[in-house]
Amino acid sequence: MTTNTARLFLAAALALSTAVFAYDDFLDAYRDGYEKFQAGDFDQAETAFLAAAKLATVNSHAGPAWVRVAQSREKQEQWTAAADAYERAADLPLEDKPADQLRPHRHIQDALKALDTIYSRHVRNPQRLRDLYARRLAYADTSPRDEADLLKKTAESFLKEDEKEKAIDWLQRAVNTPGLSPADKSGHLHKLGEFFHRFGKNEQAITTYRENVALKGGHPHRVAESIRNIGDIILRQGDPSGARDWYTRILSVEGIRPDHISQAHAKIADTYRRERDYEKALSEFRKAAAVPELQVRHKGEALYLAAEILGRDMRRVEEAKAAFDAILALPDVDQRTVDRVTNELKRMAKQK
Repeated sequence: MTTNTARLFLAAALALSTAVFAYDDFLDAYRDGYEKFQAGDFDQAETAFLAAAKLATVNSHAGPAWVRVAQSREKQEQWTAAADAYERAADLPLEDKPADQLRPHRHIQDALKALDTIYSRHVRNPQRLRDLYARRLAYADTSPRDEADLLKKTAESFLKEDEKEKAIDWLQRAVNTPGLSPADKSGHLHKLGEFFHRFGKNEQAITTYRENVALKGGHPHRVAESIRNIGDIILRQGDPSGARDWYTRILSVEGIRPDHISQAHAKIADTYRRERDYEKALSEFRKAAAVPELQVRHKGEALYLAAEILGRDMRRVEEAKAAFDAILALPDVDQRTVDRVTNELKRMAKQK
């Protein structure tokens, strides 16, 4: 072995030894932080993870440590400080690859998702949110579903700033995401219809909802909700019969939840009630309550409305009282329904 070769070998051995010791120190600090975090000592966990982050010699170690620092701060509800730590994790360099092949390390994914929550709920910063969404959209492995979801979130951030046209534009991009499944597209179409509806653009809302209803393979829950919303718009325009036609269509959608079926019957009942056809309204409310596997709170709501019609509209007071008493006897009936029933019984007692 030549002298130069020996020197290179020794230098490499020393570097390796130093790296091993550095890694051991990092690992000790990280484990210490983890144990304190699990024990609920978040202040000391933060200190240990900070030490680990400083001892880390590669980003694949430093990144997770900064994420843990942020999580420790979150547990202490230090939202701004937590965001700063997540930003440190997210800003660590990615792999050395061309921009169109970038894929985030796990710690960057975790940091960006956590920042989404913090900037949405705790430290409201719509512009920073949009910057984060744009960064996530740039990743080569973003699926059509994730891409559409990020576009939708961008739209929602504009909505919070009352930027209506920008919100609509970005949500339309979500709808038109290439490769998006019909079920996912259905959800974004329904949301776009809700945006138009919210902004008072009823005709555009109805057109969008209709597109969702006509979509092959659309998500049954979103399709049912689009049909319901069309009925609601028509009802507010003063056409109970036309609204009823739409509410009835909900019942033919396959794969919807029991509460959707119950709500459809209740909506149909409301149209009859507006037309003062109380027998049909009562029948529909009872159908709403009788849907199999319906949650107690939905059952109680439908039974309450049926009893209310008996007492207020049909003047069948004794039947109404018996119906209200039956609601109170339901197992696990929710407090809101109990309060409504109690108040109605008190009102009826005063009218004697």
